[in-house]
Amino acid sequence: MVPWAQDLLLALDNKELDFADYDLDQWRLMHIGAQPVPPSLIKHWKEYFPNHQYDTNYGLSESIGPGCVHLGLDHIDKVGAIGKAGYGWEAKIIDEQGETVKQGETGELAVKGPGVMTCYYRDPQATAEALHDGWLYTETWRWKTKTDLFFWLTVRKMSSSVVVRISIRYRLKTSYVPMKLFWMWRLLDLQITVWEKFQQQSLN
Repeated sequence: MVPWAQDLLLALDNKELDFADYDLDQWRLMHIGAQPVPPSLIKHWKEYFPNHQYDTNYGLSESIGPGCVHLGLDHIDKVGAIGKAGYGWEAKIIDEQGETVKQGETGELAVKGPGVMTCYYRDPQATAEALHDGWLYTETWRWKTKTDLFFWLTVRKMSSSVVVRISIRYRLKTSYVPMKLFWMWRLLDLQITVWEKFQQQSLN
């Protein structure tokens, strides 16, 4: 996650960590995801780890976590994109009618593959909203470049309560305890903060 990587970089900047204390010879890959990744963070990371390969992973609970879309090791110059469909997966950008949009137009990311959930537990309405002929509608909006890489653009305009419901709906259906719910709220706050900083950085 971005906060973890940022904490590590800050510790290195502040001399709180010393490379001499660790054996990093076999550390060769920087693999990150869970939210948009600022290009400046990866540039900073490469200053400390110039030989690291880099990849971004995208996924959600309904697709058995990350992996349905990823950047790939050959696209470090495209940091900021989440990539394209992973092995065994399909991905597309659709409009509100479920039709695939043209290159460069905005729309909702939909994914299809072996990891898509069967249903939301005892919630047929939510299932019908999310699943369409095997496609999982992710409820986030993205745009597609001419090179077929998917970029995070923004999320749909909605109230905070709806965002929270979407974020924790799947987890609640799997009977997480109230303390877990508390941490999901904290995680959502963190993701919103990171996204706001990412937007400001992109504008600059």
